[in-house]
Amino acid sequence: MSACWKKVLAAMTALALSCCGTAPKPIIQIPRTQRIHNTPEELSKAAYLGRSLLSEREQRKLLEKVAGQAPTWTSDHTFNHAAGMAGAAVIAGSPFSLSGVRTASAIFMGFTAADAAVKAVGWMLSFGEPPIIGKVYLPRFLNGKEIADATGARGFAIAEQLRLLDRAADAVGRTVACVLGCAGEPNRIYALKKEGANDLYVAFAFGEMEPADFDPLRDQLLGFRGTWSNKRRWGWGIFVIHALPRNDSGKIDFTRILREHLAYGQPEARRILRVLTSSDSMAIVQAAREEFIAFQGRIFKIGGHTADTFIDYEVAPEEDDIDKAPNANLRILNSP
Repeated sequence: MSACWKKVLAAMTALALSCCGTAPKPIIQIPRTQRIHNTPEELSKAAYLGRSLLSEREQRKLLEKVAGQAPTWTSDHTFNHAAGMAGAAVIAGSPFSLSGVRTASAIFMGFTAADAAVKAVGWMLSFGEPPIIGKVYLPRFLNGKEIADATGARGFAIAEQLRLLDRAADAVGRTVACVLGCAGEPNRIYALKKEGANDLYVAFAFGEMEPADFDPLRDQLLGFRGTWSNKRRWGWGIFVIHALPRNDSGKIDFTRILREHLAYGQPEARRILRVLTSSDSMAIVQAAREEFIAFQGRIFKIGGHTADTFIDYEVAPEEDDIDKAPNANLRILNSP
């Protein structure tokens, strides 16, 4: 592991350790009037994207549940990232069709090497991986151009994430200023400033890329075939925080990001998170155990630690003008 990623793991571990001990007060607490009580189908789809936060035993239960439900799921792509753009034509053998489910079920029940990520929690317990998901997925072809290698995928993803940062700042009436990693380092912190208001900050951990694991159900939920993704389950981190992390000498230190820095109890911070996960050209999944799963501008509140209680509800959007729909002009293709 490189020195850079040792620092990132140190930060994620610090965040994990700050969650240990007595059960902390939830950061996100939403009144019932702002909760969307989704259908079982919607909750299962969200749970699937965040399943590696569960124990291996509960992941197995969830996958059995999903495999049983999938034949009855709708295939109108209302959940997926590429709604109205990619459609079923992008994904051959839809897992939502009866024939597709046979393939998906084989993957679920057999825990084949192609779906090795399902054992992530067991791996985490052995190697100290924190209870966080930070993933980004890109297609092979975007707007008719091929993303040919991992370096190109990472460069595109960073540029897109910074574009979303500017968009998020505009959405909440703030300006962006870099405060750490400003020379292009993988770990960066940006301040979001507004006159008369306390600063908010966005910390990014921009990980290395590799070919994405084969996962047909995930791809159905995304709406396109994920060809590239970041290494490590936590390797594409996005954190909206209300204070700068500092070491004992008072210097800004990315590795000191703790649970108490997270600002998701504030509606404005959640609006920022919605935009930061709402790309029209790649899929971004962010999650934290005990708190939330965020994907394509939607935030689902985590309820429990079992397959049946994992997702409690969806947090209703705080602002109707947050554009969650992808750009209708985007073309995602997986063949020339």
